[in-house]
Amino acid sequence: MGTEVFWGLLLKNLLNGIVFGGLLSLTAVGLTLIFGVLNIPNFAQGEFAMIGGFLAIFFMKSLGFPLVQASVCAVVLVFFVGVLCERLCISPFYGRGWQFFVLSFFVSLGLAFFFEDLVKNLRPTMCEVIPCTLTGVIDLGFFQIGTLRLIAFMIPIVILFSLYLFSKKTLLGMAIIAVAQDTAGATLIGINRSRIYTLTFGLGAALSGLSGILYGLIFGIYPTMGMDLNFYGFTIVAFGGMGNFLGAVLASFLIGMIDSLTAMFIESNYKLMVIFVTLILILIFKPSGILKGKS
Repeated sequence: MGTEVFWGLLLKNLLNGIVFGGLLSLTAVGLTLIFGVLNIPNFAQGEFAMIGGFLAIFFMKSLGFPLVQASVCAVVLVFFVGVLCERLCISPFYGRGWQFFVLSFFVSLGLAFFFEDLVKNLRPTMCEVIPCTLTGVIDLGFFQIGTLRLIAFMIPIVILFSLYLFSKKTLLGMAIIAVAQDTAGATLIGINRSRIYTLTFGLGAALSGLSGILYGLIFGIYPTMGMDLNFYGFTIVAFGGMGNFLGAVLASFLIGMIDSLTAMFIESNYKLMVIFVTLILILIFKPSGILKGKS
């Protein structure tokens, strides 16, 4: 392999890793948001991504919606699915001290298996890419990138920046931050903790739903994709620092590039193993993650 070909291939894989990291960042940030505010490890997070992609395909193929309209409807529905799950399955355990963490752990894990089996029964052979007409290529001079991949990278960036502004510039966003930092203090100044919990869980689910749609545009939707995204999501959250927004974003891109470079230099079958070994090394030398997380 010539030097020019090698560097071109390396650049291509790095950019692919960055795009993949952008897709992962939405699920990871949603997971971080829910953990930071509700203090629960939401094992249904990856399933919300799968549901988002599944609904987008349903709206497009069964109801004839265009991609953008189908995606918006799917994300909104996933938001309400998240709200319903929090109200029916999580909220009954509030106020139970240390038991809340254990009970919510098993409930979210049960929700993950429920949604996966539901889609398996509805569409047992489903494994398809969300149809899209954006098949062109953008020439950057030294490199070419598919239009769809570029858009799939830009959308998470815009969403994450908007989420940052929402948390810093709006009363509702600051209320979420207040509950995450000091639940008792936030309650004393009149913030409705229960509503913030519900909104946060729904927002985290919606972020994951959008991630699933973008994932489906490039890689496809299949019933077990939720568990795959859960692995990446929890790895990113631990890597970046539990409950740390910026840490989750940075870790997403790092994990995306590690994933892509492993496929280039070793073999794609070893991607998860390399990521897991990297996580172990990070946690040995820096247990709080690359940025300090919530204890």
